[in-house]
Amino acid sequence: MVSLELGDVLQFFEDFQAISEAYYEIIKKKRSVGGVPIPYTPLSRILDFHKAILNKVSGFGMFLTRDEQGFSLVYKCIDPSIIGSPVLNNANGVILMSGTLPPRDYVVGMLGINRSVLEHRIGFRNYIRPENYGVFVYDGVTTRYAERDEEEYAKIANVLSRIYQAFTLDKAILSIFPSYVVLKAVRKYLSPGVKYIMELGNTSIDDLIRELRNDRRRLIMAVAGGKLVEGVEYRLGTENLLGLIIIVGIPYPEPNDYLDSVMEILAARLNDRSLAWELTYQWPAIVRIKQAVGRAFRSENDRALVILMDRRFRENRLAKIFEDYFGKYVIVDDEELINKIMHSTPQ
Repeated sequence: MVSLELGDVLQFFEDFQAISEAYYEIIKKKRSVGGVPIPYTPLSRILDFHKAILNKVSGFGMFLTRDEQGFSLVYKCIDPSIIGSPVLNNANGVILMSGTLPPRDYVVGMLGINRSVLEHRIGFRNYIRPENYGVFVYDGVTTRYAERDEEEYAKIANVLSRIYQAFTLDKAILSIFPSYVVLKAVRKYLSPGVKYIMELGNTSIDDLIRELRNDRRRLIMAVAGGKLVEGVEYRLGTENLLGLIIIVGIPYPEPNDYLDSVMEILAARLNDRSLAWELTYQWPAIVRIKQAVGRAFRSENDRALVILMDRRFRENRLAKIFEDYFGKYVIVDDEELINKIMHSTPQ
């Protein structure tokens, strides 16, 4: 995201009067036709956006974003304490719940909470039986930006291909990449025998499940935070279709003006710039990893393996976080990895 000033945005509304008149004309015609309880046109969103940026309040910012659909103008909250603090601090009591709740410092700092906070966290190992999962760290590759090249992509693809061949359970493998760029770069080096499903802009969840119904032996290649990871149920009835989760690299968000603004707010409130960076950039990656792993564990009976594939998972901070979370954290080399998959697959 690139930060914009009001003047940068208003240039897109030079003919705003025509937009406003078109909106009212469309609504008028829809009302005259009848049968529509509340007439609607997408132009209303443009009017609301224009009104919001003209009445810009503290704690909000304007940004230009780009994705596969093109460019977008976004009016986004930078400091949620502007809205949240008065409510949270004046209520008799507040309960905040999430399956991937951020650290206490982040919640308190970003929401402007100045009252006592009681925190209770339930780790992965507290609700999944230890015999139902295994966690392995493979440190032979990395997606660190400075080390990305064709040789590294080919290494990752080779390991994925070997894992695919070694994993004999009639279940799908969900591999998570930090970005589409890395995903596409790795895919072209996969062995010919690997049957994969790659996340694309037009990928349908229903079509994906239909394919898995016919053949579960697939390598699903998805992007962290994408539509094949968040809020998706890989199930047919009571059966979970996934048997292996592979986190390829650490899905750090790309630095941008929005996240830098959030980090500055946290740094000022916590008086700790290093912690502010960690909360802004590292924890979103950790949350995405937990969300991805959660696709394979939707009930107490689900069984699966988890592979964390990046040498950075050995770094002290990340290692401690995931050791505490999983309770299992076995570092393996090439041969050990394949042997573990062949002999440790939960049945």
